[in-house]
Amino acid sequence: MSLINLNASNAEKILSLLEELCGLSYPQVQQKLNKYIQTSTNTKLSFLVPILVKSEEMVIHVIGEKILDRELRFPMSNNVLYKTVQNKEPTATDITVLDEELLRHLQPICPMSNSFLTIPIQHPKHNHIALLVSLVDNDNQNETICKCAIIQECFRIINIFKKNIHIIIFEILISVREMRIPIGQGIAGHVATTGNVLNIRNAYEHPLFYRGIDEVTGFRTRNILCFPIRDENGIVGVAQLCNKKDGLYFDVFDEEVATAFSIYCGISIMHSIVYKKMQDAQARNKLSNEVMMYHMKVEEDTVQALLNCKDEHNIKDFNKFQFSPRNVPYKHMPCYTIKMFDDLGLIKYWKLKLSTLARFVLYVKKGYRDAPYHNWMHAFSVAHFAYLLMKNLNLINENYMTHLQALVFLVSCLCHDIDHRGTNNSFQTKCSTVLASLYSSEGSVMERHHLAQTMCILNTEGCNIFENFNSKEYSEALDLLRNTILATDLAAHFRVVEKQVEMIRNKFDKNDLKQRKLLFDMLMTCCDLSDQTKQWKVSKKTAEHIYDEFFSQGDLEKSMGNCPIEMMDRERASIPDLQVEFITNIVLPLFINLSTLFPIIQPLVDVLKENQALWKTSKSIFQKYMKTGMKGIDILLDPAFEEEVLQFYQQIRVK
Repeated sequence: MSLINLNASNAEKILSLLEELCGLSYPQVQQKLNKYIQTSTNTKLSFLVPILVKSEEMVIHVIGEKILDRELRFPMSNNVLYKTVQNKEPTATDITVLDEELLRHLQPICPMSNSFLTIPIQHPKHNHIALLVSLVDNDNQNETICKCAIIQECFRIINIFKKNIHIIIFEILISVREMRIPIGQGIAGHVATTGNVLNIRNAYEHPLFYRGIDEVTGFRTRNILCFPIRDENGIVGVAQLCNKKDGLYFDVFDEEVATAFSIYCGISIMHSIVYKKMQDAQARNKLSNEVMMYHMKVEEDTVQALLNCKDEHNIKDFNKFQFSPRNVPYKHMPCYTIKMFDDLGLIKYWKLKLSTLARFVLYVKKGYRDAPYHNWMHAFSVAHFAYLLMKNLNLINENYMTHLQALVFLVSCLCHDIDHRGTNNSFQTKCSTVLASLYSSEGSVMERHHLAQTMCILNTEGCNIFENFNSKEYSEALDLLRNTILATDLAAHFRVVEKQVEMIRNKFDKNDLKQRKLLFDMLMTCCDLSDQTKQWKVSKKTAEHIYDEFFSQGDLEKSMGNCPIEMMDRERASIPDLQVEFITNIVLPLFINLSTLFPIIQPLVDVLKENQALWKTSKSIFQKYMKTGMKGIDILLDPAFEEEVLQFYQQIRVK
């Protein structure tokens, strides 16, 4: 027998019960409920058995209308009533198998009883049984289902009543008034199937009119105007007007008004359905985000361990452009991230709570997947280059950035690739992934997803490092966060690169908001591609990770029956050619442009040119290795290849 959930069958009795329960003590409430249940189910005796989940006990305070001098407690595991809790279904048992102490209380009240029915009541918020309702002398088995329904109904309404009395009244009125009829039956059914307006001047003389409702309610229907409600796809409902106030019956004018109203009514219904679907979608999205954040959860002891780290964190040349952040021990990267915020004066300026910053950094770290390249180490490297730019170019003090922009810029670099799946925007769109369905209409699929994940973390309790911003600052921060993360899409870079060149050529104006945005976009792209500005051995190591990820996507495309582009195909890709093309066409022009504005970074341009020359030198050696049967990524991983390229390059330079 399954749990039963019915609407209010006797609204007056339920409302009367609720009125009586107000202001009573706990035992008195049980007395009233027992009396109501006994009367409603025609049972000799009833009592409630609250369940204490934590202590795994059952408790009885009141039996019928008798308040016990001492409560009865039973362990759940060794109790015959526990079967009802386990099965979550009403259970009929012989009264003789009950606990002896309980029987001693029952026998004086019901000496001749031998039947016993227990009905479970589920907790209104949690998935466990909170209460058992016990009926003594349940002889008529045919009435068992009805009794269960009455009790389930009673406690359902009481649970709603605890929240809001207006809700309970509304629920009862709705349950009393609701009536279902077949779509082709009666006046409403006729209008629904034909789509015609029905104007009835004398209801009792019309063959489709059903008098039963009038007889039950005492209402007398004189005339009826019934009309269909349509949306763009057809009839979605029927409206019925009864008994015109000012007139003997509805006239032609009323029909015209009703027809016009039905159109707007249909539009309203359609909009409400769309709105409901939007609400449902938002609720599902919120739920999925909550599930994701639950599994990403950072334990408090991890936060404290980060804050209490005893390491001195003083790696040499950490604030120099030639330093490779990939040399920082992986476990200390969160510590050095906080160090960057501190060294730039952002913690002091914004009065950031160290616990909030630490928790935010750990959530961001956990938000990155274990992709070969787009992982937490890449995020740390990009953020480190942003730190180098702000530190060495003195961007805050020279008024290229405000303190707010500096904080958001560093956060954007940390978060710009959160939850990257190791596949690019083109793959997401071609494969019609879930992310593509969400973001493809706006473009920059992955970047918009990274932004959404960043917002999820900022909205997580204890992670909002923007909490000290006022409303204007907060709005500005979110706008900048959005713009800078979206700027990491190279497609976006290609759209503005000519404007950036023109901006530098015509001398940068710090007070021009459009130029400042172009500068931030350029700085963001520089940070994202900064691995190419490190010495060739470091840059080559990064290339290994990049092409490992590219080729994994290519393999996935092949498994789906598609042909990947050359860059993604491990069988066809010539890595040195691709690297030379990438540095020549994208990275080098970008940094040359930046060095025009900030001459201090000219050494980075020199490193890029040297890396470009080394990759050109490696072409012939790479082809030699390929002829032996080695594949592109395997050649990069071979230490002999690296040494041979460097030696050959030195020989060329000497000549």
